[in-house]
Amino acid sequence: MSNFRMTIKQAMSTIKLISKAGATLDARIHEVAVSGLAHYGEHGDLTTLTELCHAMPKSGRGNALKLWCTKHVGKAQIKWNAKAYSGKGGFVKANTLSAVDIDLCITSGIKEAEAEPFYEKRDTEQSDYNMLTSVTAFKAKLVKHVDAIPDGKGAEYRALLDALVAFEAKPAEAAKPADTTAEAKPVEMPQVKLSNVA
Repeated sequence: MSNFRMTIKQAMSTIKLISKAGATLDARIHEVAVSGLAHYGEHGDLTTLTELCHAMPKSGRGNALKLWCTKHVGKAQIKWNAKAYSGKGGFVKANTLSAVDIDLCITSGIKEAEAEPFYEKRDTEQSDYNMLTSVTAFKAKLVKHVDAIPDGKGAEYRALLDALVAFEAKPAEAAKPADTTAEAKPVEMPQVKLSNVA
């Protein structure tokens, strides 16, 4: 039997401690995150946001925090690059906005960021984000594969690519719940073997 086994009384007492410590940790993370956004706006430096993500507990919602950061920079777009910071991963700028424009973007969105802590984001929203990101990543690989195919060949891959482009162009409509009052129609997708898509 494990030496770490608790009695129910001990477990319930520990749960209360976890809850209190968790609330304190959430507040501290949010405070640093908002400060990191402000710092990026003022200095164009993403170190604070990056190091905060590195410091997230393994049981914490690290991906939700990354999404929160990318959302609240507005047009001063950033993205998480797994190869940045000597392979540790980190945020990098995703466009060439000037320092003045970056500051304006952050300043206009900082109040919204303060009012929307990352940990209050629903898991379903995070899952939707991951799904669309996966589609985009797969499409990028498929584009390279299709570009390498000689003209007149690979029609099935091109058909799949067209379908992905159409889906990406209207993600909001694709995410709407199905109308159960209407007769369901099968979605026709090309039958493609994807094992060769690197």
